[in-house]
Amino acid sequence: MKKAPDLRLWLLTLMSVGLVATAGCSRPAPEERLIEVGDAVDDTQERLQSINADINSHLDAVTELKKERQRVRASLMSLEERLEHRATDLAIFRATQSALLEEPALQQAAIVANVEDGVVTLTGSVANLQQRQEAMQVVETVPGVESTVVRLQIITDDADAENR
Repeated sequence: MKKAPDLRLWLLTLMSVGLVATAGCSRPAPEERLIEVGDAVDDTQERLQSINADINSHLDAVTELKKERQRVRASLMSLEERLEHRATDLAIFRATQSALLEEPALQQAAIVANVEDGVVTLTGSVANLQQRQEAMQVVETVPGVESTVVRLQIITDDADAENR
């Protein structure tokens, strides 16, 4: 009967050793676990650096796009201003020509109006000083006219003067 307890003791010892062995196999040693964690941290840091590099690259691209947008806006504003001046000049030209043609005192005059930046330049010929003054007054009533340059020649009919 003494042999039965020895067998039990031997089986318990064997089971304990087996449990310790399997427990040791399923769990890595602390040094191995530390190495695994260190490797995971290194991988994460590398990915983070790569992501930061991508972010910086995208930020640089955004900065360049903002600069380009500012250049395009400035160019657009310049074009809009030039178009506005042209549209305004065209409107002033049409209004000036219309007013000159509708003025009864200027029916016999040959007047051409040019407009640039709101400045009306009158060229051509009129019969006398009074027609010249009348043309200037007509132009001054046109909205948008900044100033007037008068280059009208006064043409007198020398043949009529000689026949008198």
